Amino acid sequence: MTHPRALSRTTCSNTSRPLQVKSDTRLMFTSRFIADIQSQFAGLPTLEVRATELDVRRFVAGRTEYLAKCVQRNNDLQNEIEDKVSRAVDGM
Repeated sequence: MTHPRALSRTTCSNTSRPLQVKSDTRLMFTSRFIADIQSQFAGLPTLEVRATELDVRRFVAGRTEYLAKCVQRNNDLQNEIEDKVSRAVDGM
């Protein structure tokens, strides 16, 4: 059974291509490196966009208000979370 998200991606891709051919429409899709997705856009121009470790750290730091109060009060723990998340995402 095909996952509903895969069906949505396929539907979006299949619907957008004729639109681009018939009109002066330009679309940009973003995704992770998933073989199924990449194969749908094979042969089309691509641009790899990656976040730097600093980008990710800033993003995580800007979301500390959503973390538990014990984390909000502990700068060392916040730094540890920023370190581990920024390394784990590897620019994703």
